Amino acid sequence: MQWDFSPPQVLAGEVEYSIHDFKSDLLKEIQANISPDEMSADNIKGFFDIVFYLCYFVSTNKSLEDMVDYITKLNPETTEETAPLKDVMFLKDIEDQNLDNIDMLRAIISGMAIKNIEAGMSVKEAQKALQNEIGVTILDS
Repeated sequence: MQWDFSPPQVLAGEVEYSIHDFKSDLLKEIQANISPDEMSADNIKGFFDIVFYLCYFVSTNKSLEDMVDYITKLNPETTEETAPLKDVMFLKDIEDQNLDNIDMLRAIISGMAIKNIEAGMSVKEAQKALQNEIGVTILDS
């Protein structure tokens, strides 16, 4: 995605760009790059989920292997649909195409965490609040 502002500006609060703005822009970008002939609307939404979760994992300093472990916990059986999600090379290709998105998401999440902690939340409470606001649930190990 292209922005008229930078991740440091978002983190510093100089520009307001929310997690909801980011998700909306990411979905629009994916829809613009995949024709309906290539993929159904449901599959585009599924692909968006994969890209967003990947950006989330990497922006929170988790590895692609951590993502594969998470997916495996959710879907222990490998099927035709889940096999690519358990392929680190496939995920690495997606990561390489989304480095700017990962940096922006890292700035958004960091800014949200700072605000929660400054509001008096413990680190654990801030993490839970972030996951709720972002719309992700990461299983404990």
